[in-house]
Amino acid sequence: MVAAFINNEKSYISNTWFPEPYNQYSFIDPETKSSTFEYYAILLKTAYRYHIDLRIFISPSHVRQWEALRAEGLWPLFEEWKQKLVEINEQEAARSGESPYPLWDFSGYNSLTTEDVPPDGDSETQMKWYWESSHYKKELGDLVLDRIFDYHHPERIVPDDFGVLLTPKNIIAHLVQIRAKQREYQRLHPEDVAEIEELAKNWQKSLIFD
Repeated sequence: MVAAFINNEKSYISNTWFPEPYNQYSFIDPETKSSTFEYYAILLKTAYRYHIDLRIFISPSHVRQWEALRAEGLWPLFEEWKQKLVEINEQEAARSGESPYPLWDFSGYNSLTTEDVPPDGDSETQMKWYWESSHYKKELGDLVLDRIFDYHHPERIVPDDFGVLLTPKNIIAHLVQIRAKQREYQRLHPEDVAEIEELAKNWQKSLIFD
């Protein structure tokens, strides 16, 4: 099981995110100079204009995915991205004379995203919520939908810490709380953290010798 997590994290680190100078985890297209936030604003503007029932959420990847992002030095950009999502949603809502669309954050360090990964060599234990770092199972997806649509299923209980509705008033406190939970996870899971940091370190070494 852990091999699937490592392969996924290695793929994101070496093929998807690319820290500077590659700038793949960037908000600006280096060639066109257009911003990804411009497209987000256009999407919102269109949805508000046509009164579309839009629900926005940030996916609940496993915490190992977020640890890999942190190890690559991209955590501040991730926080900036969340803040901009909230800010632009508020701006476009005000321009349209509408209430902001609900924007939910399921990312970070909560009782579900911190599910323990079976140790290396354990091929029998199946995780309840995840296939690997970035892909979660239907059971977790159902809880996301339950929270977003305020649906209460008698056989599914959504933990209180799973899903936070982001607003301009709570976004900073929310980010601070996630950082605190991040430190707690690192304290309780030193082996996972060391494993991920080693992946990031090896990738950075490969850049030097390429």
